[in-house]
Amino acid sequence: MTAAAILAQSDAAGHGQAVLDRVKKAEWPAGNGRQVAEALWSLHDILGIYDGILNEVIDPAAEFPELAHQDGALERALAMVAEDVSAWAAELDRLVPARGPDSLQARTRPQTARP
Repeated sequence: MTAAAILAQSDAAGHGQAVLDRVKKAEWPAGNGRQVAEALWSLHDILGIYDGILNEVIDPAAEFPELAHQDGALERALAMVAEDVSAWAAELDRLVPARGPDSLQARTRPQTARP
């Protein structure tokens, strides 16, 4: 696995944990509490799986049977889980938008120079 891939997975996990922590403390929009709770639990679960695979407590094939007896199973499993973490974090960002400079919009908005 390349250093860039490891960094990207680590960034995805870090961002996922930050979103999880933020949403736990946030006021949830009215009307979609069930969706938020389901996404919150899913992100919590997938972060646990990521940590377990990363620390070799969970066998990659236990989560992804198609990776059994394959070379590079650990790296592939981590990449697959990091994608899931990113997807659930994005869903929570959509359901409970962050406010201020830490919001998804602020992180993805191009910075412009001020005159």
